[in-house]
Amino acid sequence: MPASAPPPRQMTDRAALAWIVYDWGHSAYGAVVHTFVMGVWFAREVWGAPQQGSAVWSWAVAAAGLGAALAAPVAGAIADRRGGLKPWLAVLTGLAALAAAGFWFVRPDRSAAPLALALVVAGGIAYELALVFYNALLGPNAPPGSTGRLSGIGAGAGYVGGVACLGVALVGFVGLGPDGGWLGLPSEEGTAVRAVGPLVAVWLVVFTLPILAYSADPARRGPPLPQAVREGLGDLRRTLGDLLAAARRGRPEGRSLLRFYIASALYRDGLATLFAVGGLYAAGTFGFSVRHALAFGVGMSVATGIGAAVFAPLDDRLGPKRTLAIALWSSIAIGLPLLLVGDPAWFVALGLGLGVMLGPIYAASRSLLVRLTDPAKAAGGFGLYALTGKATAFVGPLTFGVLTSLFDSQRVGMGVVVVLFAAGALILRGVEVPGRVPAAPH
Repeated sequence: MPASAPPPRQMTDRAALAWIVYDWGHSAYGAVVHTFVMGVWFAREVWGAPQQGSAVWSWAVAAAGLGAALAAPVAGAIADRRGGLKPWLAVLTGLAALAAAGFWFVRPDRSAAPLALALVVAGGIAYELALVFYNALLGPNAPPGSTGRLSGIGAGAGYVGGVACLGVALVGFVGLGPDGGWLGLPSEEGTAVRAVGPLVAVWLVVFTLPILAYSADPARRGPPLPQAVREGLGDLRRTLGDLLAAARRGRPEGRSLLRFYIASALYRDGLATLFAVGGLYAAGTFGFSVRHALAFGVGMSVATGIGAAVFAPLDDRLGPKRTLAIALWSSIAIGLPLLLVGDPAWFVALGLGLGVMLGPIYAASRSLLVRLTDPAKAAGGFGLYALTGKATAFVGPLTFGVLTSLFDSQRVGMGVVVVLFAAGALILRGVEVPGRVPAAPH
């Protein structure tokens, strides 16, 4: 028989804070390893050819995302059957930390490229899968009526935490000027940059300890692992079949969940496109230097974190669907003039305003999914969420490239982001949300 959902529990502020702290720590991996430090260093110093090295690195990151997307529903279904989410979270975060630490052994030479690529693929898969179990712990650790608030504050902490680790790496290790970082690490053999890998590893481990020690885990006594694998895969097949059957037969819960997965796949593809090519747009259309583009990216991350935290109470008052709709349509309203302005100052101002609206999109999405899924199948639900997000992740960047080439205009290419946001918002209108839990008193 399937394991039943755990009984409701009164969560403590300590459990909620521990859940938030994990987001602060986890985001450092993506910001430092994938985006700003290790990827750039790999292309320039390890591969030795920035253009070609960037392409190779991006393929490795994409492979990690695809691997995680395919594994996420399976791992989530097995965890739901086996019981206990924190052990999965601990193992996967530990693997991501080991991969980050492994960059210490990557020398600035083409011969070290296979090791670097193996680390980014293995670490990326573990990093992405850990999010499935972390998101599934949102419901059990949210105080009554505060799921949206906790999701928003956690998302805000994540964006700011990634920037904080990046700041430590740049100022303390790598340095922003010719004199190097404050720690005085030598630049020979890439020592200063290679040391950033162990920094991320320590950052991950330290900020994972609170959630393992203090958060609530809907642990149940499940079957042995081999049996849990068989039963979990069976549950996944039945879940997919029931989801499609419910949608065909018009059952509201199945139809709403399926529409949410489709809508979120579209607007999350818009988000992914924006963050993937935003720097290229700033450089190509407005002539931003690498340093200016990096500063703008950091500013966008901070603005996104602020937006997620500021909109968090609105999620609990109006509900995640309304909050998500407000954020999407506001992003469209800001994005349209953003595609038309020619003054870099206006571009920065509107871009930061757009960043504020992007935060609640991510936070309200996972809050809404908590409302739409069975608590006993939370990990499996977020596994499918990860799969649907990655399955279409290529559409936005590919369309951007095609449109930019056809019309010789990045402005036309970036229009795909607005289209994806609008399509997701329109499909979201058909999602019916179960009865909302009253907001907790302030």
